[in-house]
Amino acid sequence: SHRLLPALLVLGLTSPAVAAPLITDLALAAATGLEDGYLNYGDVVTATVAFSEAVTVTGTPQLTLTVGATALKASYVSGSGSPTLSFTYKMTLNRNDADGISLPADAVILNGGTIQAGGEAAVLTHAARPDDPRFRVDSQKPAIPTMALTEDTGTVGDRVTAQGAVQVSGLEPDA
Repeated sequence: SHRLLPALLVLGLTSPAVAAPLITDLALAAATGLEDGYLNYGDVVTATVAFSEAVTVTGTPQLTLTVGATALKASYVSGSGSPTLSFTYKMTLNRNDADGISLPADAVILNGGTIQAGGEAAVLTHAARPDDPRFRVDSQKPAIPTMALTEDTGTVGDRVTAQGAVQVSGLEPDA
């Protein structure tokens, strides 16, 4: 075939095009610290992106995750030389998503890097993935409870409360 290529070029013909790798699947794959179906502050969620063939990665591409209405960037961590890449995001404070994390369309961002196979850049277009209820988020900073004596029927200075009520506020629901 190497002798045939110069002849094809002389005739104005080109060699068959090499297909670029395509995204075949992407999904949220795992999480550390998942508690009662929720990710909390400091927990790590892992997403995977599968390609039609093994790809080589340079730099640190990112994957956009949607938590609530906020777009967050997961960083590439592994997979170069294989058809599946892994991305992770460490949950920050004050994130909430009762429906679960979703992945928007075209969520892979090169971020100055490359994803390719055989010299062909990967095609990074894909459809959005809906909320995944396995990965809901509640990383609100817990409220600090307060306690106050609301009534004291004792005598001033006696250091005794004969009757009274204590009011506690600032507790999270179901706490």
